[in-house]
Amino acid sequence: MNVARLNMTHGNHDWHNMVVARIRQLNKEKGYCIAIMADTEGSEIHTGELKEAIKVEVGTQVYFTIRSPAPPEINGVPVVGVNYDSLGEDLEVGDNIIVDGGMCELVVTAKAGPDVLAQSIEQGLLLSKANLTFR
Repeated sequence: MNVARLNMTHGNHDWHNMVVARIRQLNKEKGYCIAIMADTEGSEIHTGELKEAIKVEVGTQVYFTIRSPAPPEINGVPVVGVNYDSLGEDLEVGDNIIVDGGMCELVVTAKAGPDVLAQSIEQGLLLSKANLTFR
């Protein structure tokens, strides 16, 4: 291995610092020259931290919100925080939300202020810091 790529979207600062320290220690102790590359994704749209993955089946409803902190659920429906302030303004009923390039897909069924209600049209998992795209 010549380069250690750190995906900054996953983990936290303490974890990344620990990994960098270990790589530097190996370089020093073993005479390696492993470079460290920090992969920063920029301004992509992501879900927030979830206590656990949300398994969605076809028909499962999920709220997406810009509220921080996001409530765990609304009327028994799980809520996922999103880091995109224009979520409710930019999405329309009928738009699709694609999670992590196809991990699952949902369609917007309703909007209410900072919240967007969507229903899964594919089974899959919603994970922390998942990438979201809209169409």
